[in-house]
Amino acid sequence: MRSVFFLLFFALIGCSSISTGPNLNQYDHIVVVGTNDFHGFLRPVVTDVEQNKVIVGGAEWFAGYIRALEKKFGDRLVLLDGGDLFQGTLESNRFLGKPVIDYYNLLPYRAASVGNHEFDYGPRKKGDKDRLGAFKDRMAQANFPFVQANIFWKKQKTLWREKNLYPSVVVNAGAYKVGIIGLTTTTTPAKTLPQNVEELEFRDFYEPTVQEIKNLKSRGVDFIFITTHEGGEKVGGPLHDLLHKLPPGSIDAVVSGHAHAEVHEFVNGVPVIQSKARGLNFGRIDLYVDKKTKKINPEFTKIHEMHWICGTWFKNSDSCDQQQAKKDLASKKYSVSDLFPLRAAQYEGIVITPDLSVREILAPYFAEADEIKKEKLGIAKVDFDYYSSGESQMGDLFLDAFHWKFPQAKIVYLNGGGFRRKLFQGDITYGDIYEVSPFDNYAVTVRINGRDLKDILEVGLSGSQSIPMIWGATVAYSKNNRIDRDINKDGKKEPWERSSNIDVRWNNGQPVKDIEQFWFATNDYLVSGGDNLDLVFTKIPASSKKFSDYAVRDVAAEYLRKHPKLDLPVKRKERIHVRD
Repeated sequence: MRSVFFLLFFALIGCSSISTGPNLNQYDHIVVVGTNDFHGFLRPVVTDVEQNKVIVGGAEWFAGYIRALEKKFGDRLVLLDGGDLFQGTLESNRFLGKPVIDYYNLLPYRAASVGNHEFDYGPRKKGDKDRLGAFKDRMAQANFPFVQANIFWKKQKTLWREKNLYPSVVVNAGAYKVGIIGLTTTTTPAKTLPQNVEELEFRDFYEPTVQEIKNLKSRGVDFIFITTHEGGEKVGGPLHDLLHKLPPGSIDAVVSGHAHAEVHEFVNGVPVIQSKARGLNFGRIDLYVDKKTKKINPEFTKIHEMHWICGTWFKNSDSCDQQQAKKDLASKKYSVSDLFPLRAAQYEGIVITPDLSVREILAPYFAEADEIKKEKLGIAKVDFDYYSSGESQMGDLFLDAFHWKFPQAKIVYLNGGGFRRKLFQGDITYGDIYEVSPFDNYAVTVRINGRDLKDILEVGLSGSQSIPMIWGATVAYSKNNRIDRDINKDGKKEPWERSSNIDVRWNNGQPVKDIEQFWFATNDYLVSGGDNLDLVFTKIPASSKKFSDYAVRDVAAEYLRKHPKLDLPVKRKERIHVRD
């Protein structure tokens, strides 16, 4: 018994010694905060839970967190963004991203990477030839730099540079010089309107990163960070491969984006963070630099769990996850008295309050947008949801709307990635429909044949895209026995080229024949080659394509106006099935 006691005693002493933090007399503390995939979500989400207003996200509240961090850490705070600042809300899109930059300019951002959706707005106005014009204006407006090291002019083979766009920058973090490299997903041409980036080439990460590391070291930096619009920690992913290929110690921290994922882990010894999307969360890395050696001590590096941006906390937790709270109440895990009354959120021991300067600068944009957003289009009896196949009830609504608008179309096909959020129980407004489908894509009808449809579905179900939405047919495919192919003959077998051995049948059960022709309703993003569909649509003559002036979201809005008594959400049978 005595021996067990002493073993436990010394085990506890050992644990205690390991858990002690760094001596701040010996170390300098640098804090890296990362945001990503903001998508223009400037407003907080205010949800009524048991007649209590739960506040989540929003520009003015995140600014409150940053003020708390600035107060404690001063210029040792390094705030970075992983790209996709724009495209997602009426407030952002109506003004081509201007209010987002107005907001970011009020915060101490050191740099932002270039996301694929930064290119979505295209020209400054309709008819302009410069399809990078709107983004050029936003970069020029920013008082922080945009960074990218792997985008080149296709014709000139030179690095793409604009006013306030650099491959890397050097900033001060306390007494240290930090180099920041920007990297952009190579899938960008398939994830924005392809014509907007047709003059640009998006190169593999490795060589540009090695070059920028060399450049930054020649400028005497102490540490190097990456901010990248690329997706996280997955084995085989571009960022994962890069961090394993680079020599150890090359990169000291990474803020990532694009995947809308929660990432807070080490990849080959490098701390990597990503914080989902839409301004609801942020990530944080704490680095401790030995004052004598000027080196980061990895033993003390801390990656924080993703942090909610809360205006209020529940009574029993430092959280504002209103959806989880509703589930906990429904399951009786917690009672109302466990969660309420709400209390003020805190961070670093400071009560968080909204930044009124942010509220003031955004107010005119909100006022104009509100006039458009408030139109009521319908009522949802319950929350819209997803099917096990990956299809969704949001997709069903838009498919029904397209079928109503284009009755000549035998097939309606919409990309799953075009649906950006759920619709929730209660009133459905134009603003809600806008946030479900924020992209300025327009409806198109195309005369295709059965072989074309199968080629489209092979790409859509290759596993490289979100599950598509289809009306007019059913599809069975192989998810676990896909076949690698090189269908564009470029010497590479990429994920979008994989065959899923699909079987396509009309709703009456008859197989779709390769030679039969029919009208196909979709959007101009896909017809322009988005989601890797350029090989299909470039071979179809222009005379077989009918472009409309109807934005995708406006087709859905008009359908709801014409059908005010719809029972929503409409429940449909899944049309896409896995057969292995």
